[in-house]
Amino acid sequence: SISLYQAPSHCRVTPVTIPPLSENIEIMTGGKVFFEVNGELRTFERGTIFWHLPGDKTICHTPPDAPYNCLSVRVSTYDHPVRVVPRVTFWNSDEDLSVFTREALKCFHDDSIDHDILIPYIYARICWQAHYYTRRKPDPEYPEFLRRLLKHINLHLADDLRIEQDPAVVLPAGE
Repeated sequence: SISLYQAPSHCRVTPVTIPPLSENIEIMTGGKVFFEVNGELRTFERGTIFWHLPGDKTICHTPPDAPYNCLSVRVSTYDHPVRVVPRVTFWNSDEDLSVFTREALKCFHDDSIDHDILIPYIYARICWQAHYYTRRKPDPEYPEFLRRLLKHINLHLADDLRIEQDPAVVLPAGE
């Protein structure tokens, strides 16, 4: 299913635990949400993609002055899904996200559209955005050490990042 969810500002949102043989993808279209990544509560906004597998809980902590809204895509699977992209990534373009959200909702609720074709397209498109975010190349004008650092951050977005723990991102002397 595909739906647009808006968190209420007047009450607490209850997270949903993803059941076996299903996935839930939430793409923030507005507001703010607080989500724990490696024991640290972080703030996320429009364009953040949350990829939930069985046993994961959906996003739910939102400030009353900026309740989040998101495009929610729920997919049933025939086998146990595996994480092919990080749990938290970002949509590449704000304008593209708006177009995609409108198109996905419109097509899903259009009875003349074949859902057996539409849902794999939408799933693949979101997967591509998440994958693209982790693989995009930093601006070539950046110094080499900064390109390595940005690549490391993109690949380990959900990890607790510490420069002193990873020799791949050590800065050159004097930097």
